[in-house]
Amino acid sequence: MRGNHQGADVLLDVRSLSKTFTATKALDDIDISIRPGEIVALCGQNGSGKSTLIKILAGFHDPDPGSTITIQGQPFDPRRSTTGRIHFIHQDLALVDTLSAIENLALSRHVSRPLLLPSQVRAETERTERVLRRLDVDVPLNVPVAQLTQAERTMIAIARAIDGWERDDNILVLDEPTASLHEGEARALFRAVRSLADKGAGVLFVSHRLDEVIALADRAVIFRDGRVVAALESDELEPDAIVSAMIGERPQPLERTRERSGEVVLSLRELAGERVNGVSLEVKAGEILGVSGLIGSGVETLGAIASGARHRSRGEVVLNGKPLPSGDISVSIRRGYAWAPAERQRIGAVMTQTIRENVSLPKLSPITGPFADVRVREERADVDRWIGKLQVTPADAELYMTQLSGGNQQKVVLAKWLRTDPSVLWLDEPTQGVDVGAKAAIHQLVADAASEGKAIVVASTDNSELVALCDRVLVMDAGRVVAELSGEQLTEEQLLTESIRQHGASAGPAARGEKTA
Repeated sequence: MRGNHQGADVLLDVRSLSKTFTATKALDDIDISIRPGEIVALCGQNGSGKSTLIKILAGFHDPDPGSTITIQGQPFDPRRSTTGRIHFIHQDLALVDTLSAIENLALSRHVSRPLLLPSQVRAETERTERVLRRLDVDVPLNVPVAQLTQAERTMIAIARAIDGWERDDNILVLDEPTASLHEGEARALFRAVRSLADKGAGVLFVSHRLDEVIALADRAVIFRDGRVVAALESDELEPDAIVSAMIGERPQPLERTRERSGEVVLSLRELAGERVNGVSLEVKAGEILGVSGLIGSGVETLGAIASGARHRSRGEVVLNGKPLPSGDISVSIRRGYAWAPAERQRIGAVMTQTIRENVSLPKLSPITGPFADVRVREERADVDRWIGKLQVTPADAELYMTQLSGGNQQKVVLAKWLRTDPSVLWLDEPTQGVDVGAKAAIHQLVADAASEGKAIVVASTDNSELVALCDRVLVMDAGRVVAELSGEQLTEEQLLTESIRQHGASAGPAARGEKTA
């Protein structure tokens, strides 16, 4: 163990934990423990039981009879505990969008009559700044968090979780905390987490990013179908071993048989807007173009500006030889431009609606009658075809989006846009927060769409994804394209090198994540 507490007693001990929903056993006789100073990674495909375990520890679900949870040998009932020994960072972050970072942290501590007096405002501002300095990040403090990027929102949620810790032997549960963080922000988080562990905290860390598991964890517990199938010590952590345990078999290699016509489908010409400052690029039919860059480089807003979801300040977007208007995504959709944003639960899908409604929404004309009434039988048949084609599970069109795993939610988002038969498919972080098996399936769907002649753009902070999928990758920094990689140059190492080199050339030590005196 990398911490200093190898001989310490068990901090959190879960024994014979099971959870049954009607006829489905989501967890089956789970044993898992965490010692003080230990970081335990929890790995498994979506639907393997990880989220159910976390919801039981949080008191959202009750376990089946016979299950036991203890903290330092004392029985622990998550639903009735008032000790605050377990702290959570969930995937949905649970921030109040209309409040600022300062107000979100104050709210979590039940500050009475919050921030009415100038002295309170000063004190809370200083407290928030101190907590964020522990994470080595700088985010706007006085604007509603809804206006911040997903990475900035994640860092605020992390700060809220560790704010006010007065004892070292707490337990921190991190559920995909780095899904939208760039490498520098993830490293800052890891430093903070390791510091907490070194002082005696126990950490349960859920991530689909295997490089993070290997870098951070002292031990990994692998779930499959609601059971623990492997427990790997730090010297046993390597990608093949983790993947084999998670899926029971090695993933099939990506089939890349598409042919490119050479015809340019999408052109951006000196495009500028939020965080984008003069980007030009072309994408051909059958081509998969990658866009890479650190958060803040413009990579996270380029797709929205190009699609018309956000206004551009200058420049031109040309689709199939004809310009698209600025800030009118409905025209883009009608003309064959499909944009799937990174934040699928906030803006990529309607989570309160069913699979059927989400898949149908972008293009109702084929299933509506003369009076704009939806022909339900035709709609269901059409949606069922897409569910089958993309292998969405469960294959029930009437399930709500909230009932699906992250990987299957993303498949539904892909289905709704592929159903429009677009010329261009722009995907921002297409596999963010999905498991290894779902990631491979989504990659194959993207490759299949390219083989049908669609022009694909994949904007991602996952370099391994870009190398696996793309013909070319553009590297962005400071709102511009600063490098292009293809062929033998297109490697994870070279992508990382270009991102850091370009970012370092235009930023000071603080922006590069370096310590300053």
